[in-house]
Amino acid sequence: MAKDLVRTRRYISKFYGMKTQLQAVSLRIQTMRSNQQMAEAMKGATKVSTLSKSQATAWRYQQPQG
Repeated sequence: MAKDLVRTRRYISKFYGMKTQLQAVSLRIQTMRSNQQMAEAMKGATKVSTLSKSQATAWRYQQPQG
């Protein structure tokens, strides 16, 4: 009976440790996903900025000089 109690407590402790590790992995995955989304957003912003700059340059050259 006492051995079962000790064994059960040890298993409970191990399960708490596994739960903590799984939460840490989940947080890391969430952080990586967030970083990936931020990188994609920055990529899109750079593309828009480049297109806007090229259109502004083209517009400037199309204006009559005078």
